[in-house]
Amino acid sequence: MFSCIVAGAGIIDVIAGSDDGTRNGTLQLMYAEFQVPTPFIPVRQVRFLRFCKQHMEGLWSVVDVSIDINREGINADAFRTCRRLPSGCVVQDLPNNCSQWVKVRVLGKGSYGVVTLAVNLEDPSLPSIAVKSTRLEDSHSLESLEKEKRILDHLYGSPHILAFLTDTVSFDDQLGGWAYDLFLEYAPGGSLSDLIKKCGGCLPVREVQDYTRMILKGLSGVHKKGYVHCDLKPDNILVLPLLDGTNYLKIADFGLAKEPGEEKQYGDYLRFRFRGTPLYMSPESFLFGEIEWGLDIWSLGCVVVEMLTGKHAMRWVGDVRRNLESGCAFVMQQPNIPEYMSDLGKDFLTKCFARNARERWTAEMLLSHPYLLPEMAVMYATNSMQVRQGWRSLFEDGHQQRQQQLLV
Repeated sequence: MFSCIVAGAGIIDVIAGSDDGTRNGTLQLMYAEFQVPTPFIPVRQVRFLRFCKQHMEGLWSVVDVSIDINREGINADAFRTCRRLPSGCVVQDLPNNCSQWVKVRVLGKGSYGVVTLAVNLEDPSLPSIAVKSTRLEDSHSLESLEKEKRILDHLYGSPHILAFLTDTVSFDDQLGGWAYDLFLEYAPGGSLSDLIKKCGGCLPVREVQDYTRMILKGLSGVHKKGYVHCDLKPDNILVLPLLDGTNYLKIADFGLAKEPGEEKQYGDYLRFRFRGTPLYMSPESFLFGEIEWGLDIWSLGCVVVEMLTGKHAMRWVGDVRRNLESGCAFVMQQPNIPEYMSDLGKDFLTKCFARNARERWTAEMLLSHPYLLPEMAVMYATNSMQVRQGWRSLFEDGHQQRQQQLLV
């Protein structure tokens, strides 16, 4: 399965823009040809209507875009197939070099869409990247990916958070239509869940301590910025193998995260109550929909237990989402702390599993807990940052000033 790349394009200014040398206010009719890199699939033709805003040389924002996805040509039915794209997307011009990358293999699928592996056509020596895509018609998944983009953009630079590179819009054969794409750092080791299974259901204690420290460093940065991940679990923690045979973990999947200033509305109680995965949710989040940093700390405790035992810290009790009795039984049980853990290890988990959220330790406090031994992979943070900067320079162009402002 390959993604389309731009083969040719043309632009006609239907309404001219301002007199200041930019195209602010310009209404453009655009024609583009999308070609799959194989001679056996014909060129796709598509027409755009774009209202532009140019901030400065090389820095563009698409305020409003409509796409005619009737590729047989403009006719009376074309407007019925019109789709509106998110503001800020660049679907032509492609100043961020997205056209150099081709999707070559599906890495995973979910309710949001699909994740594919992409390689660079012009420079195959560049590291592969992951592309997370969802159909533009799927408003719920699109909203989730747009949120993830905002958060990863703000957290960019943290060595323990998966790096966001850029976003764009493409025609995706796998999804069968126009898709919104997030270009992300690729984790060749898969997820922490995959690693646990690969190791027979449990990891060595020293590795668990090292991995826990990495996750906590990521959470510390997330919480300092005012975010709550809301769905921390082994499936959402990715593994990057190092040359010395060790692994480096990064937190990913921020589509369900709580942003600073986001408040729970009364009518949204059930939606907020189950924001995340019940098996990793804290009691106050499960019962009352409370979403604060303490939720992530409880989830971290569940992840630690799973790394040590290969089993969930909480036992599933019937249909906890819909059955009140089952839900109460589920949330009242005590997390399963392994008996063979050291006293320090048990104490660490009790700080994560405090029933009163106010008594739970913060990520910064847990980093100083004596259960966590001296660090592993000290040099990776610097090397990883250099690699990410190299990748991102391919995509930044005129966006560099915006990224610097976000990192202040």
